[in-house]
Amino acid sequence: MDRGMTTRPKGAGVPPAAPILRNEELAQRRGGAEEGKRWGCFRFSVFRRFHSAFSAALREIFSPFPVRASISICALLLLASCASRQPGFRDQPDYSTAYLGPNGEILFAARKGPKKPAEAPAPPELKWTWSGDDVHGAPSIVIDLSEQKARFYKGETEIGCAPVSTGREGYDTPAGNFSVIEKERNHISTLYGDYVNSSGDVVVRNVGVNVDKRPPGTRFAGAPMPFFLRVNGAVGMHAGYLPGYAASHGCIRLPRGAAEKFYENAPSGTPVRIVR
Repeated sequence: MDRGMTTRPKGAGVPPAAPILRNEELAQRRGGAEEGKRWGCFRFSVFRRFHSAFSAALREIFSPFPVRASISICALLLLASCASRQPGFRDQPDYSTAYLGPNGEILFAARKGPKKPAEAPAPPELKWTWSGDDVHGAPSIVIDLSEQKARFYKGETEIGCAPVSTGREGYDTPAGNFSVIEKERNHISTLYGDYVNSSGDVVVRNVGVNVDKRPPGTRFAGAPMPFFLRVNGAVGMHAGYLPGYAASHGCIRLPRGAAEKFYENAPSGTPVRIVR
């Protein structure tokens, strides 16, 4: 060794050697790369086959139009069908009962949402009969809840028959033997009607005083019940709307003409039998 040369530690200045991978690790990495390559090729192949089949189908359907034009036509047809679709909501309220208005019009009360009048659906044909103007005998009335019929008798002779609408579920018309205890040609309900302001304009229509809260500054205006024959408590017979089934709050509604005939021929004390 020369005197002018200095020694250095063994390995100083030599970069560290790259880590040596074992054969198993090399094989594992090489296998993963090959697997990814095969999977990518498979997906591309499937896409190309689907694209070719879809394009061929479109060419077959829309020939001689180009495929791009065909796709545009399909998109336009889809948008047009969506635009022409009507919104799926009910535009008719869910009615619970009906009343006669102050001018004889028919008004409905909605179960849900704000209460408002609506056009009355066409009622069923209301045929009623009367043949007792020249018949003599003690008057009596029979109401059949199951048949929804009212029959007027003089003695043992039936002289009048009319359809009725009695109390709906929860407001059942009571069965039993009663009599006419009050008559009022132009009766006004004390339970059902409208809330009106100081000018008489309707603020809330078709309310029940025991159910609907009265807005401040309004008063209650009862619903008309023409030709009223009271038979038991608040229950009576009167002219009203007949939908063809039991729909009242307990009263017995008749066609207006029949209600007038019953009213004129049934004095106070007339027996009224209500059967199921």
